[in-house]
Amino acid sequence: MTSPILFIHVVTYNNAEFLPHCLEGLSDVLRKSLSGRRIVVRITDNQSSDNTRQILAQSPVPLDVVLLENNSGFRSEER
Repeated sequence: MTSPILFIHVVTYNNAEFLPHCLEGLSDVLRKSLSGRRIVVRITDNQSSDNTRQILAQSPVPLDVVLLENNSGFRSEER
């Protein structure tokens, strides 16, 4: 397996209101900008309590979804 040419990582928490627009934009990028190239889109959900996870499950964009059991914020360890 070859490495992706582009790796997009989105971290979200209770952003169901904005996710459809975000996914639509990602869909455009995948379809137009880098057609035929390997692109990985990962979305990490920080234990949202809205319907973020349902929206991700119905995404028209192929996603690598990480569903966290605890909200770890934008970084997972203290420095």
